[in-house]
Amino acid sequence: MRMVTPYKTFQAALRALDNGGRFYDLFAKARDEKIAISEISRLAGVFTSYSSAFLFFDLAIYQLSPREKHRLVSSFSEFQAAMYRANGPVHLTPSEIDNTGKAGSTAIVAGHIRHVERREEFGGFIMMPMMAGSSSLPMMVPIYDQFDVYEVHDAQSQGLSGTLVATSRGSRFRGDAAVRLGGYLRALAFKDATRGRHKPYLETVYYTPIEGTGSTK
Repeated sequence: MRMVTPYKTFQAALRALDNGGRFYDLFAKARDEKIAISEISRLAGVFTSYSSAFLFFDLAIYQLSPREKHRLVSSFSEFQAAMYRANGPVHLTPSEIDNTGKAGSTAIVAGHIRHVERREEFGGFIMMPMMAGSSSLPMMVPIYDQFDVYEVHDAQSQGLSGTLVATSRGSRFRGDAAVRLGGYLRALAFKDATRGRHKPYLETVYYTPIEGTGSTK
């Protein structure tokens, strides 16, 4: 999981994003006032995942005005703008994810985050590929075995079970920190179906502390 610092001005965003891509990129050019997905990918630290690049992009330009965001998107090629519209993340509140979140899509969610301290507090499982002989078979693994687990709440979900968030091990947030999280919605499984309060969970790739609040330890 990686922290993203949003750009505060349009010019700062354009200077950073219009970077020419990696050295082997023959099609993107720096300082041509056009942004290619490969240039976003360079900043996002990814090579082939357009979805992760678009997560980074949306978090990085979050503080800009709607007009400035539109100008940046307008600097994409027609083909890449269509890819962004088709593969860009949805922006949801924590209270919306259970009802409208779709496993397999990317999403950005903001709210107050709470570490789930005890395994007994939440018994969800995730599907992980496990090697068995020469083949890879999916197996149900407790989510705690792979991630640090949090719940994130907005005003509408306070007092209720919040949206479940999984972060890479060791990336502990301060209690009740307000953060904006970007990642992939994944399906959560339960051995006891009667306990399945959550539907998708967010596997976090990037995060941004919301200004004026705590961030991470």
